Amino acid sequence: NHPNPFTLETLIGFDLPLAGRARLEVFDLAGRRVATLVNAEYEPGRYHIVWNRQGSNGRAPAGIYTCRLAAGGREFKRQLVVF
Repeated sequence: NHPNPFTLETLIGFDLPLAGRARLEVFDLAGRRVATLVNAEYEPGRYHIVWNRQGSNGRAPAGIYTCRLAAGGREFKRQLVVF
């Protein structure tokens, strides 16, 4: 993601080599899901999603989060830092 750390929003990029369902979620350090950014079928390609700190319970506070992409039977994780 870029920028990282960020204050207002960050751009999360991901590549999908095969068509299929992709799910991109953000979790806090306690493992609670903060936001689901993507949950849809995608064609192969490169994608970018903006996260503006909005979650299911409003604006996410400053802290460290884990972004998890699940696609094609695999999972990828990355830490996001909000200040």
